Amino acid sequence: MDEKSIPGIGFACPVDAIVLQARANGKRQELRLLCRSLLDYTSPVSVLIRPGIMRATLLLAMLPCIALIGGCASAWLTVTPTGVTPAPTTTPDRARNISPTPTPLPRGTAEVSSRPTPGSQLASLSISDAPLQSWSNPNDVNGLLYDGQYLWAATGGGVVRWQPDSGESRVYTLNDGLASLAIRGIAQDGEGHIWVGYVDHGTWSEYDGERWYSYESREKAVASRYRAMLTASQIDPRLWSRRDTGDWVWLPSSDGRVEAYDGSKWRVYGQREGVTQNTWLVAVTAGGRVWAVGEGVSTTEEGERQWEDHSLPGEAPEDSETADLAVDGQGRAWLAFVNRHRQGAGVGCLDPTTNRWVAYTHALNPAIPRQVHRLGLDRDGTVWLCGDEGIAFCRPGARWEPLSWGISVQSFARDREGRFWIGTAHGICSAAADGSDLRGPWLVRASIISNEITSLVMDGQGTLWIGTPKGLSYAAASGDAGIALDEEVFCLATGPKDEVWAGTRSGLYILRGAGSSQQVFDQPVARLVFDAQGILWICTQDGRIGPLDGAEWRPKASVAELATAPPRDMLVSADGSVWLGTANGLGVLSVEGSFAWADPEEHLLQEDARALALGPDGVLWIGTANGLARQPAAGGWVRLTPTSTEGGLRSTEIWDLHMTPEGTLWIATSAGISMRTPKADWFYFDLPGARTIWPESSEVIWVGTRGGLYRLRRELLIAVP
Repeated sequence: MDEKSIPGIGFACPVDAIVLQARANGKRQELRLLCRSLLDYTSPVSVLIRPGIMRATLLLAMLPCIALIGGCASAWLTVTPTGVTPAPTTTPDRARNISPTPTPLPRGTAEVSSRPTPGSQLASLSISDAPLQSWSNPNDVNGLLYDGQYLWAATGGGVVRWQPDSGESRVYTLNDGLASLAIRGIAQDGEGHIWVGYVDHGTWSEYDGERWYSYESREKAVASRYRAMLTASQIDPRLWSRRDTGDWVWLPSSDGRVEAYDGSKWRVYGQREGVTQNTWLVAVTAGGRVWAVGEGVSTTEEGERQWEDHSLPGEAPEDSETADLAVDGQGRAWLAFVNRHRQGAGVGCLDPTTNRWVAYTHALNPAIPRQVHRLGLDRDGTVWLCGDEGIAFCRPGARWEPLSWGISVQSFARDREGRFWIGTAHGICSAAADGSDLRGPWLVRASIISNEITSLVMDGQGTLWIGTPKGLSYAAASGDAGIALDEEVFCLATGPKDEVWAGTRSGLYILRGAGSSQQVFDQPVARLVFDAQGILWICTQDGRIGPLDGAEWRPKASVAELATAPPRDMLVSADGSVWLGTANGLGVLSVEGSFAWADPEEHLLQEDARALALGPDGVLWIGTANGLARQPAAGGWVRLTPTSTEGGLRSTEIWDLHMTPEGTLWIATSAGISMRTPKADWFYFDLPGARTIWPESSEVIWVGTRGGLYRLRRELLIAVP
């Protein structure tokens, strides 16, 4: 990139980036402060910062930078789609899926005139007496692959195979052999077979042209198809990675470590070797440098045992998460960032030979998307960014150019003619190589608004209400479905008259049939619960707790600890105490209004407390990220594990608890659902990614997962002998 030096100052003003020179063990806090002070400066100017420069020097250096604004600003390009030079059509270095053969253009699709969004009406749920039914939304596309004949879409609700010439589609689900519907990553091996990985399941599945086959483990998949993976043409580092001249296949393990297989020997790398925790992506450069992304970023050379920490020193804004990583022919690592609060994030690039990070942000260059979801690299060095409003690209030695369509791009693929296939949260669009001729979206009719289901309740009329991060939908007893709210739902609860209440960022709503809603409270509601007398208790996002008496809300206490960690669950016991499950553990608000963390000597109660339930016998149950426990009325805590329940409890990672009036406890875990009867008999059914559970009756259970909605009958449950 071009740099214009500033006379008399040891700084440089690059046109497109902030450059931070920092070693992995450098002064991160100092760099974070320096970087933040620059990022807050909204003029299109960037500065090269070297470690050790004091803030006073930084402020002095900004003065001549301001004088250069006119020169730097002239370098910014804001190109309309029709004015962009056609994109290069060379084969990418890693899976961004350019077909080796031309493909017909899509026909019969309407031009996109605005951001595609779902309608208020969803496809009906066709409910039958089948033991297991599922519904998903296969329009949330997080990966695309074009194999020369079909366009394959990896979605949060299964795999969709599209025919580009006709727009016909086929959705593959569990019934076709997939292990889960929550797909993460899609690749094609050297024999043309399609592979997918999962968000909530440790294995992979392979399509051989006729059927899907799910392996017992990733390791068995790699060992069985090693040569085909080694010669793969379209790789996704969420599944595996390899370098062109090497014989090692690299992959993230199901338990968050890194593995490598050379055809005869497995090598495993974990925290002891310096690998970042919870690794979910591994990429390797042509020169053999390996990168891993998890809670941080770590790297090593192929063949070395120890890894180095290369987490960003401060370029990424607070609360940002790494969304993707790609490595270029020069051995540099490119990282994409998203921010959960929709603030600008951007891209970082690390050159390991110089230990310099280069940050590209929308605040400094409007061509960069505010949120970057995916990355792509061509062999000629062109970098592609998928994000809000469209795609940005940068050829070697040139500046960033945007393709702005007004839609958030989550993934893309191109054919040899350079035509774009664009994956969004609401279907697939396509555009010509110069960004014009935008068509679509292609959509599969869906019955739910989002695949990540976080709450379920059913009202007295038999309407199922489905809470998700993307809104609230419903399914009436007749099967008719629709959307009631288009904002994230934090919590749902049923009232004493079997009506449903919803807490959201904008306030509290009471819900009625046919999706109608009425707002009754205009402050953000984190949690709500009805006590034994039918009084509604509310906990707001800023930690104020109290009952809602008619139209009057009376805060009983303001808990400062909850402002930074809003409760994940809440209940009111018979004596009036309010129990709160939070990311920091279990807390209790006394009848007098004082707050305290529960039993500091009990380690489990200090864990991530996600779910609470109160039995008819007065026993308090708590589900955490690391286990299940109960507190009998006499006091003390009893911990339950998969071993102590002989497999009845499917996992220690618990997401939801539901207690029936007669004392049956339903448990949603990451591995499936469990049921404990009042007589302590256990039953289970394996269902990856279960997040929330609602028993419609003793015979029918609804389960929300990270990959969609399930309805199963009691007959499927397996009894623990």
